[in-house]
Amino acid sequence: MFLFDTHAHYNLSPLYENWQEHWIKAQENGVTKSIVVGAGMESSKRAVEIASQAKGLYASIGKHPDVYRQAVKIKLQNHEDWQSVFTDIQEDIKSFRKIILEEIIVAIGEVGLDYYRMPEKGDKRKWMIEAQKKAFEAQINLALEFDLPIIVHIRDRKDKADAHWEALEILGEFKNKEKNLKFVLHCVSGPLDYLQKGLELGAYIGVDGNVTYEGVDKLIDLIKIVPENKLLLETDAPYLAPEPYRGEICQPWMLRLVAEFLEKELNISKRQFYTNANAFFKLS
Repeated sequence: MFLFDTHAHYNLSPLYENWQEHWIKAQENGVTKSIVVGAGMESSKRAVEIASQAKGLYASIGKHPDVYRQAVKIKLQNHEDWQSVFTDIQEDIKSFRKIILEEIIVAIGEVGLDYYRMPEKGDKRKWMIEAQKKAFEAQINLALEFDLPIIVHIRDRKDKADAHWEALEILGEFKNKEKNLKFVLHCVSGPLDYLQKGLELGAYIGVDGNVTYEGVDKLIDLIKIVPENKLLLETDAPYLAPEPYRGEICQPWMLRLVAEFLEKELNISKRQFYTNANAFFKLS
């Protein structure tokens, strides 16, 4: 059995402190490759550090959109010009470019739009969204500069999908100009028509442990429209542990449970998921 965890955070607590043990246990459960995904500057540097120490681990670098929401919030609290965040974004891009030139990086991410903790209305919301969009666009350009795939994080409040549609709008504009743009919609969510539009743009779809959860809107029903060659397995460890561990710390070895669940529900082989991931990240 070969499994490829395309989204894990060995670089974040509580996994980081003994990431080697988690990697060993993941391998004992069939995981032979994993992308260590950056969510900020420090965690991106940790991703590179970890990937350099273990065969089968690879680094992705980027800044999570919520970092930029917080940046605008802090600037306003400090009575600074919130637009100075745009200068910060350019400095981030310079730092990431330097890392790419010096290290082996396989993707940009996780990047995108996250409106979950936004104010519901007002100037603060508008400014925070503008900052996130500028950062998202800058990091997409960076990915295109180095021909790297993008790991896209999108989140909104329940029953809202502004972040989903606005992220697709940005991706669509880039796709119109750059046909080689390759991206995965990490941790699938959102309405059915959004997912259909994402697939039309060529998206891969990341599936996590929450696909095993029971509920009114079961994710497994949404995923059934996705072609089997566009599905990627993710844990998002330490988040979103699958059943029967829901609510606990997600450990990377639990990818096996997600794979077994999807194999049963969708009749898709573990080998297919592995092939998809290698194709997406250009790994052999």
